[in-house]
Amino acid sequence: MKPRQWLFLFLALLTGFRFLLAASYELSSDECYYYLWSQHPALSYFSKGPGVAFAIRASTALFGATEFGVRFFSPLLALGTSLIVYFFARHVYDERVAIWTVILLNTIPIFNVGAIVMTIDPLSIFFWAASLYTFWLALEESPRFTWWWPFTGLLIGLGFLAKYTNAIEILSILIVLGTTKRYRRDLQGTGFWSLIIVVVLCTIPVFVWNQQHAWITLTPAAVSIAASPSAPGHSSNSWAGIAWSILRSSSPACSGASAGVSKGGGCNLSRVSLGHSPSRCW
Repeated sequence: MKPRQWLFLFLALLTGFRFLLAASYELSSDECYYYLWSQHPALSYFSKGPGVAFAIRASTALFGATEFGVRFFSPLLALGTSLIVYFFARHVYDERVAIWTVILLNTIPIFNVGAIVMTIDPLSIFFWAASLYTFWLALEESPRFTWWWPFTGLLIGLGFLAKYTNAIEILSILIVLGTTKRYRRDLQGTGFWSLIIVVVLCTIPVFVWNQQHAWITLTPAAVSIAASPSAPGHSSNSWAGIAWSILRSSSPACSGASAGVSKGGGCNLSRVSLGHSPSRCW
């Protein structure tokens, strides 16, 4: 088989394994929280947009209120993100770079966690990667208008509905357009402004809900919850603690070292009991 075919086989087997793990372990506290949200549909919620709640509502409607039902989209989103990264890297570089990029992506500990548990991050990463690719495709047609511009806005907007930090991608786009002479005129073009309009339209549910609830998402408590990492054992008491947390999340070596020395304070899947439905979380 060709290297590309081996990669696709690897991703298929890995996705199947992730589905198996997703169905085998009790939900985390975050997943229980988002599952509760999914039972009460709303335009937005206390600390997050409606993206994760609606995704869980859709998957549990198909597969029931089970661990597999709650997590169904996580392995698929990881697969989708891997394929987007592959096609993007192949488009910009070559197939060899694309294959190794995907392999390295799937060795990152925090990516693998997000490929099993259903939180805001699998949705955020998927839409971020997809919008990055479509933005590049839009730039390739510059200065002509292309539908990749508003489609990029839609992907950023959907990412924002899952995780508010996805809106930062607009800042990245502004930096690219503003600092690259070739693309600077796109800041005044129809394409860029169609992107902005679509993003703004996607934010309406969040703003309407907050207007109806005294802008509770802007309170310190909500901001703290939205900003705090979910990783067990995260400590923000010092810059060293923050740096170690980042390394542990992104490096397989540091993650393994951390697992070897950690004692309590986190969710160890090997100790989680099996066979409980999400209702147990309440």
